[in-house]
Amino acid sequence: MTDTTVNSSRHAAAAIDSAGWRLLDAERYFVASLLALGVDLAVFSCLTRVFDWSWLYAATVAFSLGALVTYVASVKWVFKNRAFKRHPSVELLIFFAIGVAGLGLTQLFLWIFIEKIRLPGEASKLLAAGFTFLFNYSVRKMILFSPAFFKKA
Repeated sequence: MTDTTVNSSRHAAAAIDSAGWRLLDAERYFVASLLALGVDLAVFSCLTRVFDWSWLYAATVAFSLGALVTYVASVKWVFKNRAFKRHPSVELLIFFAIGVAGLGLTQLFLWIFIEKIRLPGEASKLLAAGFTFLFNYSVRKMILFSPAFFKKA
């Protein structure tokens, strides 16, 4: 191994070690999101297939219930730092505001996948969920559950 390779490996290992709890947060958030996605997808599918709702309304209701599952899991299990722990109503409001932005992304992706590409609803929902997961995790982690914001609130 060259010195450059050794130094790169050391830097990568140090970065992983220093961010170890973040990786754990991401893994837990992923599990919580899978649970929320299960709720979201089941409600979406039920509303569109059983009750013949429009995908637009079904996605809104389903996404909202999934967001509630994610919020409870996030504050009870996923994150150890909470910027607004002393102000849970503010925390919930911001959490859902980020979720509304995520819902907008979900609706945009569903429109593209269902209306333009003509994919089935469930497949479209899963694809949209991947993009929305990355957005929601990143923004929520940065604003609601990061040590930097934790010190300010």
